[in-house]
Amino acid sequence: MIATPNTGVEDFFTPGNPEGWLIPVDDVESLIKVLYEAKSDRKSTRERGLKGAQRAINGFSLEDYDRRARENFAKVMVAASL
Repeated sequence: MIATPNTGVEDFFTPGNPEGWLIPVDDVESLIKVLYEAKSDRKSTRERGLKGAQRAINGFSLEDYDRRARENFAKVMVAASL
């Protein structure tokens, strides 16, 4: 996965051992660099892809999304009552 911070992907990527590449928005040079890296090191690219698929299965199911949405809503309600 190649993504920008605008997508909210920081919650998906594992800090220090990401499942893909995070690049600045509208940075063509970074995109070119990452695409070249992905093509040059196919083994690492495949490992990142497999790790990303596993991460999606173990933490980003509909049930996980529902739980996080409810937790965030509860935080908003608590903050609104202050």
